[in-house]
Amino acid sequence: MINPIHLRTLLETVRLGSFAAAANRLGYTASAVSQQMAALERAVGVPLFERSGRSAHPTEAATAMARHAVRVLADIDALLAEASSAHGATVVDLRLALFPSLARPLLARLQERPEWGHSDVDLRFWVADPSPTIREIRAGREFDVALVYQVGDTALSWPQAMRQEWLGDDEYRVVVPAGWGLHAHEPVTIHQLANLPWVVHHPGTSDAAIIDRLFRGHDLRPRTLAHSDDYTVTLQLVAGGFAASFVPMLALHQLPDGVSVLDVPELRLARRVFALTPTEGASPATGAFLGAVGEILTELGVTRTDAP
Repeated sequence: MINPIHLRTLLETVRLGSFAAAANRLGYTASAVSQQMAALERAVGVPLFERSGRSAHPTEAATAMARHAVRVLADIDALLAEASSAHGATVVDLRLALFPSLARPLLARLQERPEWGHSDVDLRFWVADPSPTIREIRAGREFDVALVYQVGDTALSWPQAMRQEWLGDDEYRVVVPAGWGLHAHEPVTIHQLANLPWVVHHPGTSDAAIIDRLFRGHDLRPRTLAHSDDYTVTLQLVAGGFAASFVPMLALHQLPDGVSVLDVPELRLARRVFALTPTEGASPATGAFLGAVGEILTELGVTRTDAP
């Protein structure tokens, strides 16, 4: 008997052109996809792929089978949906991509909302920075909502298959050890930050390049104590009295003791937060989720002061 899971894997493999791409799309390893296709070949008794080295090309039989699989899988999905509806338990999967500094506070607040804590929507998460998320979308991975950001004039662009909606600006703030005597309730000048140790992004990232350009434009040349792209680690270093850093507001939702957040008027920079959704239209669950996200972002200090 043919396993419907293997049919779905066949369909994605033929559509995307490789075991590796299908594995990324479905959340498997390439080896697992290869094993599923071997099992499907045994079930149908004909070769479905011509294998040579690390490549595998679908045969005519695989292409024909994939065409029929579209209808078969649609019928199976319809059957399951009708059965769930008859049982009174329709559940909708919502596939989400979130960047790490948003995922932590967003999910915590989402769980506190009764309409999401007991809803008929199952949330499926992919947590990564925008660049790998965009690569996954270009490789064929599908998300109902991808929450991403751009810093300054970075060259990150969205796939044409996705529609963008600007959600607000996540402004950066200077954070320093409380023991340094720089007070959060008073504006701080660039000159007061000169020659201090800093935690900065790893070099080579777009964020690091833009922040470095901003600092150099004000003749601020941080004395680098550490490199870190993990804001939790960065804030622990600041709390420990080791260094200052430049951190977006979304990363400050659980501020460790011993950290002061400063207002430095010369250092103005923000991450523009966007929601990417498929161009063919959003489901009611997607709309409800985006509505909740907008409210939560406002609670977290993300601002909407002008048009993007």
